[in-house]
Amino acid sequence: MDVSSLREMDVSSIRDNGKDALQRLALQLRSSLKAGATLLRPRPLHKRAQRRAENAWLLCWLLKDLGWLLLCGPLAWPAAIVALVLQAHDVLLQWESGTVAEWVHGLATLCWLTGSSVWMTAQLLFEPEIHKGRASPWYSGSIFTASEDNYHRGVMLMQTIDVSVIVFLVGFYAASFWGEVWSTSADPTGDAIRQRRAALKDEAGASAASLEPLSRDTLVFGVLTPEVYSKVFIVPWILKDLFWCRQSFIPAILCLLLVTVLMADYLWLFKKWKNLAVLLWTTGTAVWMSNDLVMHEQEMWPMMLSVLFFAVGACILTAALVARPPREDYYRESGSKEEFNPLL
Repeated sequence: MDVSSLREMDVSSIRDNGKDALQRLALQLRSSLKAGATLLRPRPLHKRAQRRAENAWLLCWLLKDLGWLLLCGPLAWPAAIVALVLQAHDVLLQWESGTVAEWVHGLATLCWLTGSSVWMTAQLLFEPEIHKGRASPWYSGSIFTASEDNYHRGVMLMQTIDVSVIVFLVGFYAASFWGEVWSTSADPTGDAIRQRRAALKDEAGASAASLEPLSRDTLVFGVLTPEVYSKVFIVPWILKDLFWCRQSFIPAILCLLLVTVLMADYLWLFKKWKNLAVLLWTTGTAVWMSNDLVMHEQEMWPMMLSVLFFAVGACILTAALVARPPREDYYRESGSKEEFNPLL
């Protein structure tokens, strides 16, 4: 074998080794990027922890409205901030593992909460009207110098946010009708995993599945999943706020009546304490709005009744947060095959 052939072999071996090294480096770089993205991505919550997080931001919603009703900024603003943070985290989780419809309605809820907080802040800081019927040690008028212009700017910003959300939802519903977006998942792998888990549960036995009031795979009205159906109330709720700020009682109370019917149906279908708390929140809001637009705060008892509804709902959600889940829920969610009820 001559020198030239040896040189060619050495060059080819060096070239092959260089290609292998570059491929290993590319694989390491790709795995590092995936690991970094995994660290930055919000971790999916355990089902039980997800329920607690949902109860937490529902409690903050309710406390925000309770503070707004009492015109108590120290209660309303912290609750609104925590609710916004928790709701934003929930939207990020839905982006990773939920369907498109769940994410869209979660985003709409976050935008509504933002607009509602803007309206509340404008009222607490700049509203020119003094609510004598709600005078208290923490309220005797607007915190800053009363300014009708600044107050109306805040209301206009809230209306802009809410109208944009309604237009966005109408466009999404139109696209869903034509393109069947409802069944499209943001993560196809997640759908496959959920289908596999459902098959394993079916093989394990129907006793564990019967403990759930409504299965995830069940379609409400043959169209909506339970997760999406539990969020569609946000459409009439946003319309209620738009009519309320325009002092239009009839369309506002009709929207609120529709929300109340939906909340009662959620309670019937899901049979959870949080649904009862949200139904009380809706009922208290109806009394509050009627007192504001019809009775013009001439009586004290409607406000006290709304406070009672909100307080009872807050107590229910607080109890749901601190209470330990049933032992069978823990085993069912962790996938254990142990018996739920001991023989002795």
